[in-house]
Amino acid sequence: MQILLVTGPGGAGSSTVAAATALQLTATGARCLLLTDRAPHAAGLSDAVAVEVVTAQPAVQQVWSRHVDQLAGLLPMHALPPATSVVPVPGVDRFALLTALAGHAAADRFDVVVVDAGPTPAALTLLALPGALRWWLGQLAPTRLRVLASLRAAAAPGRPNGLAGLLASAEGLEQLVDRVPLGDPARTAVHLVLRPDTTAATSCGPPPPPWGCSGSRSRR
Repeated sequence: MQILLVTGPGGAGSSTVAAATALQLTATGARCLLLTDRAPHAAGLSDAVAVEVVTAQPAVQQVWSRHVDQLAGLLPMHALPPATSVVPVPGVDRFALLTALAGHAAADRFDVVVVDAGPTPAALTLLALPGALRWWLGQLAPTRLRVLASLRAAAAPGRPNGLAGLLASAEGLEQLVDRVPLGDPARTAVHLVLRPDTTAATSCGPPPPPWGCSGSRSRR
């Protein structure tokens, strides 16, 4: 599966370019999906190309439902809320897009996924997210902690082990991140849409963190 991220400063027309690119690829016979976090404005677009609108709330509910049992094992005296009551934190929409990309990479139903990545800062956040998640997982679930959890589980089989459950959740998140090839230049490209004026260069925002998108190709 190839990934094409389309981004640009607000008002440059990156959403229009993303939709047009998905239409063109579909017309050539490619199995193409347009992935976006906002409903396209073009009437009838979903009749001509596969479109998936990703929102934060369903993604947060899915993750919470998947891992709430492990969290409850660590906090047995605390009543955890249901998934429908969980409030998404700011920026979780990028994680929702990452989760959707991981799902499509695993299913392998599409040849190309065109991502309407939004304004440039939001796209850079998406590109940097896998590297940031790997760093946090390395800090919160280092190898020595995983070995300790395995030894505890082997020494007391059948006993509740909240740490092991939490580490299992961390491994699941690692697998999700590994499925998305955002750092692979052979499978991911970035198309930068700019207005043809003197402010184009300064409107792109700060340069991306080197750990997040060092391998991605960029086209203007």
